[in-house]
Amino acid sequence: MTHQQAVSPNAAQIEFWNSAASRTWADQYERMDRAVAALAKELLDLAAPQPGERVLDIGRGAGTIVLELATCVGLGGHVLGADVSELSVARARQPIAAAGLRHADAIVADVSVHPFAPNSIDLAFSRFRVMFFSDPRAAFANVRRAMNPGGRLALAVFRAAGEGLWPITPVEAVRHLLPPIPTPGPEEPGPFSWADPARVHRILEGAGFSHVAAG
Repeated sequence: MTHQQAVSPNAAQIEFWNSAASRTWADQYERMDRAVAALAKELLDLAAPQPGERVLDIGRGAGTIVLELATCVGLGGHVLGADVSELSVARARQPIAAAGLRHADAIVADVSVHPFAPNSIDLAFSRFRVMFFSDPRAAFANVRRAMNPGGRLALAVFRAAGEGLWPITPVEAVRHLLPPIPTPGPEEPGPFSWADPARVHRILEGAGFSHVAAG
């Protein structure tokens, strides 16, 4: 565990994402990538990474998006994937090494406290990973300090479960067989903690971002 993780307000999340309970997410990354492939392409098109840009991929999973971003920015750019899960980072480093990419890397780091160099990021990118920060405003303030004045932020998060975009029917069918499932509060880390557009605006604008838009 790094020093940044040890002092992080996200200690509970770091512990979870490095526990056996989260191993399935790392083991099933190919299935997840297939399930959200179309959305990932839309997000990449929206982010529009350019040759020569420096990109931060927040919570980069098993490295699929890092490779795609690296293709976009080319040898003159750089892509850094940061994740608190040591297993996921190890998985991500494998395809990076196999592809012989020198302009991409993955590190174990909590971006909410990691000491990024100022003006070192042109684009911050994340696909379904930012919903688990204990203090998202502080986390994105840290990211914002590392970005160029004209830097861009592109995120994909889940809408509310009740909007029918999340496969909750199987869970509901067996809920009576399961122990009580705690429901996070609206301000607590969880898959749907960014479902409210007003809260997203409050977080990002409070962290110093402007021209925030939700699609």
